[in-house]
Amino acid sequence: MKIERLLTAAEESGDLEVYSEEIKEATNMVSDGVSKSLSQLLNIQNTVVTKFLDFALGLLLALVVFFVGLKLIRIVTKAVDKGFQKRNMDLTLQRFLLPLITYTLRILLAIIVISMLGLPVSSLVALLGAAGVAVGLAMQGGLSNFAGGIMILFVKPFKVGDYIQVSTVNQEGTVEEIGIFNTSLRTPDNKRIIIPNGNMSSSCVMNYSAFPERRVDLVFTISYSADLDHVRSVITEVLKQEDFVLQDKDIFVGVKAYGDSSVELMAWAWVLSKDFLTASYDIKEKVKKAFDRENIEIPYPQLDVHIKAQ
Repeated sequence: MKIERLLTAAEESGDLEVYSEEIKEATNMVSDGVSKSLSQLLNIQNTVVTKFLDFALGLLLALVVFFVGLKLIRIVTKAVDKGFQKRNMDLTLQRFLLPLITYTLRILLAIIVISMLGLPVSSLVALLGAAGVAVGLAMQGGLSNFAGGIMILFVKPFKVGDYIQVSTVNQEGTVEEIGIFNTSLRTPDNKRIIIPNGNMSSSCVMNYSAFPERRVDLVFTISYSADLDHVRSVITEVLKQEDFVLQDKDIFVGVKAYGDSSVELMAWAWVLSKDFLTASYDIKEKVKKAFDRENIEIPYPQLDVHIKAQ
């Protein structure tokens, strides 16, 4: 180094005064360099410590916001659930809306926490959007069923417990569950049918339980030789004595058509929707027994052959 060379030259010449100024200047330069280096190190240290403290404080604040936000989300979802119950909202609709509200609030909370940590939220949102488009293209049928489920839940063409008939799939049964993607029916012979909500929302659905009362329409056949007024009175008496028939409603018995070998009579009465099938079977059985007691013939198809002698 320069100081060492100056000291060596001064020692060889034996005259330190000649080189004292140069040695002093070199020493000051080294001292200034060391001071600058120490100052830079201190500045770097201070910057690192400051940034670390800022990051630690931001992380701590983000964690506080995260846990407090989760607590608030639980409180909000419980309040919304109680509000749904007070309004007697449909159970299926509650099961759909509550998770949707919960997940939406959690996503918003996650975005807030990420922004507090200084991460680029716009890039994350763009990535989620692209992923959503890709998933949507891959699940077009599922999205159709999802949209159909939302339509059913809000429009409510039927509810759990209703007996319905779906034209597109030619199936009928009692609604057991209305899901987000599918609707479950239970047939009278105790089989389960799962129908996609996309089909349910785009087809003609006949709801047999939409009203509390239904009309039972029955057809009876009698021979042409039978006394029409007597037969009408017998059927009317059976309907008036039937426990399932609502006696405050109209009862009708009349001629429907003339068949090849019989006269068709139409009879109807009103019953509760829940008793429709039972009432129909019971009335038919009692009318048959009444016909037997009154010797009223129920004809069957027959062909008369006439042979002429030549």
